[in-house]
Amino acid sequence: MLLVDASTSMDFEGKNTRALELASSLGFMGLLGGERVSAHVFNGKGGTRMLKPIRGRGKRRELFSFLESVEPGGDGPVEEAVEAMLKMHRGRGSLIVISDFLT
Repeated sequence: MLLVDASTSMDFEGKNTRALELASSLGFMGLLGGERVSAHVFNGKGGTRMLKPIRGRGKRRELFSFLESVEPGGDGPVEEAVEAMLKMHRGRGSLIVISDFLT
């Protein structure tokens, strides 16, 4: 699971671009390894957007399209996004949080 911060603070000095590139890379590695990959983006103004779990090399376009559509803006605590995401998640897995941890 990837959780990407798209708050206003991430729009400073290209942090948002770097975060999305990192999420794309990590997600792609997971897909190549046959893992289920889901992506969640939070920005504080509209809650959390979610890409449901996908698997397989052929789903990379779906992952990339989802991440390319992210627009930074809004403010919200990272803790709330993590908590909301964990409530939706079922089963085991790793969570990777990509954020500057500023609100």
